[in-house]
Amino acid sequence: MQAVLYIYNSLPIIYPMLLFRFILCMLLLGTLKTSAQLAPQDSSTKKWEFDFLLDKRKSIFWRNNLLGTNATTSVTGINFGFTYRHKIRLGIGAFYAKSNGTSTLLISKAYYVSQIQSLAPKAIPISVNGQNGYLVNGVLTMYYVTPSIEYLFYTSKWLTLGIPLEIGMGYSNVNLTDFFTNVTIPIVNSSGKTFKINNYFFPALGGINAMLNLSPDVAFTASLGYRKILTQIGINQNFDGLYYQLGFRLLPKHIKQKLVADYKKYRVRN
Repeated sequence: MQAVLYIYNSLPIIYPMLLFRFILCMLLLGTLKTSAQLAPQDSSTKKWEFDFLLDKRKSIFWRNNLLGTNATTSVTGINFGFTYRHKIRLGIGAFYAKSNGTSTLLISKAYYVSQIQSLAPKAIPISVNGQNGYLVNGVLTMYYVTPSIEYLFYTSKWLTLGIPLEIGMGYSNVNLTDFFTNVTIPIVNSSGKTFKINNYFFPALGGINAMLNLSPDVAFTASLGYRKILTQIGINQNFDGLYYQLGFRLLPKHIKQKLVADYKKYRVRN
């Protein structure tokens, strides 16, 4: 069965400018910190330190073209990286998300309604406030990988603040179905062209990170930022939007040292 979907444009928002001003203020703060605020560095510390992050993000797609209104989704991922002298962190992350639309779309434009009637006769039409149309559900699945660089502008014993920048590549697909009959609905424009459900996109993300050191081995991390899609190949799904993240940073080197020490103590006792 086939049907069609009307694609609409997203509305402009002002949040990127507000976030840019906030990041600028944080950079100025970093330049004003005193030596008393800095954590004492051990001369024996290696230049490069390996770590990885267990990343859980909440992301907002502003008026997503396929899911309707503001779609909020959870993004799960992991990020591996190396930090150079507690100043610059280079990393790479892999992420996965699956989101249901926050509301069901009502397709009521006459052209698309007539196409649905001819291409999907089993779809059930409805009338809402005098508008005849069809209800459509959408499920979005996405994967993306982003290399990253982070400038750590403030470091103390318990707290680290940084400004990350991520640029990468992603893949997504959307499954659209009739609300009542669960018939798959391909995406067709007013010229009759059918689009593929797959989309390749190139995201850029920037924001501010905070890391609370719980121990030499584990740190709690939180971040707030904005995601901008630089370009897309396929359907314009409007993945621009804010995100916030909560997670944990683990230092395998320290954990390994403790495990080795505990094992040696065990061998001595036995």
